[in-house]
Amino acid sequence: MGNKKGSQRLLQDLVESEPKKFLEEMEANGIRDLKWLSPLKSDEYAEYRDGRFLCKFELEKHHSALRDFWPTGGPRWDGLAKGVGVDGKPVYVLVEAKANIPEIKSSCKAKPESRKRIKEALKTTRESLLDKKNIGDLPESWTHGYYQYANRLAYLYFMNEIAKEKTFLALVYFINDQTHKPTTREAWNKALALQKERMGLTGTEANEKKILEFFV
Repeated sequence: MGNKKGSQRLLQDLVESEPKKFLEEMEANGIRDLKWLSPLKSDEYAEYRDGRFLCKFELEKHHSALRDFWPTGGPRWDGLAKGVGVDGKPVYVLVEAKANIPEIKSSCKAKPESRKRIKEALKTTRESLLDKKNIGDLPESWTHGYYQYANRLAYLYFMNEIAKEKTFLALVYFINDQTHKPTTREAWNKALALQKERMGLTGTEANEKKILEFFV
């Protein structure tokens, strides 16, 4: 059912109304004919994770590879969308929405047997973003502090580099949410810059072409 406040409610409203700015940004990145797959009112605003998000994309063939990459209990996506690229091939969009700064803070609570696999996946993801191999231990912020952002980056890596499906991560930040905790654009800019700094990702813009930010 629809959420009454915060980023979930705001994203539900965004999906239902499809603001022109969001669609224009998608088109600017070579994505046309965008179709939302979730959250949809007709689907009781359901959110999908693990193999179920692959099913929404009709990419069940990657189930086994995903199980090898990440243990069960992966990211629950705020939104999923699918479009067509300039080459006429499918383009997939993973959507993460935030309405206030506390929402970007999180830590890994996986069981010990799963934590090792998660850290390996995060390390590989970080190396890909920095375009370097064997760069040492994973910063603690990737599992304690900014874990949610880290695992979203990992799934973006999985989709593009392992599944070989062209995929974008769309990060939607709502400004001045009147349903819960209003956050200014300036506050967002500072918080996101700090997140990037603490994760050791400052200066990785060249390898983040598939990460899109929207301030709504």
